[in-house]
Amino acid sequence: MRSVMRVAVWLFLVVEQVLTAQIPLSPDYHEESLDFYSHFERDPRQWDLDEPHAVNTTGNLVFETANSLLQHWANTRYRIGHTIVPGIVPVGTILYHGALSSPHIPTVPDWVAVEPEHSMIFCSGTAETGCWHATFAVTRPMKVLYFDGSSAAKIAGGTMDTQDLVAWSEMRPEWVGDEEQRIQDLCKWGLKNGVNGLVRFVLF
Repeated sequence: MRSVMRVAVWLFLVVEQVLTAQIPLSPDYHEESLDFYSHFERDPRQWDLDEPHAVNTTGNLVFETANSLLQHWANTRYRIGHTIVPGIVPVGTILYHGALSSPHIPTVPDWVAVEPEHSMIFCSGTAETGCWHATFAVTRPMKVLYFDGSSAAKIAGGTMDTQDLVAWSEMRPEWVGDEEQRIQDLCKWGLKNGVNGLVRFVLF
């Protein structure tokens, strides 16, 4: 892992040096740029829209991923996520929590939902204890990390892979059901990196 990190840092430094290098424009800059675009006109193969994509083309997948973030059916159909997106939950957002057995506000890492119907599924209790449904309002901007796909579905096959990589730097498919350990380690990572919460999608 350290060698990979060194390579990543090295590549970043190289890219940064390239991006910050200043190269004077030649007097023929405008003509050169026009000549570059005229190349496409001279080569009709560049514009052959009937030509099929290469078998390893991924550009369409990148755009589809960006288009599908936080959408229900796209992340249900392609449940194995591969994208991690930073975001901010704005002040005033209402969040819900279906308490299992008591009216107490959670004091350990726990979940909240953005829809009351979702959180009510988890409300439980006897006639004596009652059923508790907590409502929270965000009072400061919350930095979150969103995992796409059905990232809260604890099923075999890769739905937890991106979270495992963040929490443990490796995929642990045998730990797919170990939600408590996963959330603890993800929260430790988030605490070190200024992340207040994690956003995951669950299939219903």
